[in-house]
Amino acid sequence: MTVEVTPAMIEAGKSAALHCDFREVFEPLDEGIRRIFQAMAAVSSPWRPISTAPKDGTRILACRDARFWSSAHIMIQWDKDIGRWTPWGFDVDFLGWMPLPAPPEAT
Repeated sequence: MTVEVTPAMIEAGKSAALHCDFREVFEPLDEGIRRIFQAMAAVSSPWRPISTAPKDGTRILACRDARFWSSAHIMIQWDKDIGRWTPWGFDVDFLGWMPLPAPPEAT
């Protein structure tokens, strides 16, 4: 079945659009799309926020601001006695972390 669109239909659509708040429709969609992109970014990058790193003494690979250090990557662990991340016992602001990879198999 084919419906011919008349000028009156177009005008009625324009009038309805002027009185409709499309934000009610698009804002939830925008939020959903933003969450999808965040999830995709999290999956595509192995780096995680430092706030999510284990604080049980597990050694992890951390990244710090390379502008201030000779190496941006360092192995660290949480020191419960001093309450901070420590490679050498001093405070560093880390940008992110990831689990250490498994060692290669011996040949």
